[in-house]
Amino acid sequence: MPSFEPLYRFFGARVDDVDLTSQLVEAVFAKIWAAFERYSLLVFSDHALRDDQKIVFSRWLGSLGMTKVGAMGEGTELLILTNVDLDDGATTPTDHRLHRTHHANSLWHTDRSFKKNLALASLLSTGIVPPVGVETELAGMRVAYAGLDDVTKQRAEGRVAMHSFASSRKQIDAELMTVVERNEILPVSHLLVSTNPATGENHSTSPPMRFTSWICRSTRERR
Repeated sequence: MPSFEPLYRFFGARVDDVDLTSQLVEAVFAKIWAAFERYSLLVFSDHALRDDQKIVFSRWLGSLGMTKVGAMGEGTELLILTNVDLDDGATTPTDHRLHRTHHANSLWHTDRSFKKNLALASLLSTGIVPPVGVETELAGMRVAYAGLDDVTKQRAEGRVAMHSFASSRKQIDAELMTVVERNEILPVSHLLVSTNPATGENHSTSPPMRFTSWICRSTRERR
């Protein structure tokens, strides 16, 4: 059975004693699922998974979203992120569109918050990793909400935020999005605060880099 070692004080755990390259059974996944609900972030170390194995494991969580238009892996279940030019194998310069896209991605965001159907989770798998300067920073929005004062929680309750994929892109380059992306990836709205039905805990679904405004009771409260 898998074992779990907490990584941080409030969220995150490393998972040991499980082999994701083999077929999981219900009892093993039930342990993983319970840990996910508790820790929000799970780290599986030293798993050399093929793409098809990543997809098989991901489907235990539910149906998979398709990669958006304009991204590497478009229309498939895998999103490919790289800073290597596939034409010549060289690292992309700072003025390359791929580099600027990653710059926009580096802003704090919730994956797929620009989609009508929010994602339950994102599964990240590394390929080639440089020795320095590649840390992925994660934030526990459940923990962040719990730390808010009562007045702020009350203000946020029932509010709706408009999410725009273009918001983060415009901060890097006003022309970064293609015409096709502008036509297909339109702003959507989500509740600012949601409740996890499994735990009863509230969390924010709206990182500031992707939402453009609150739907509020007064104009002065707008962001």
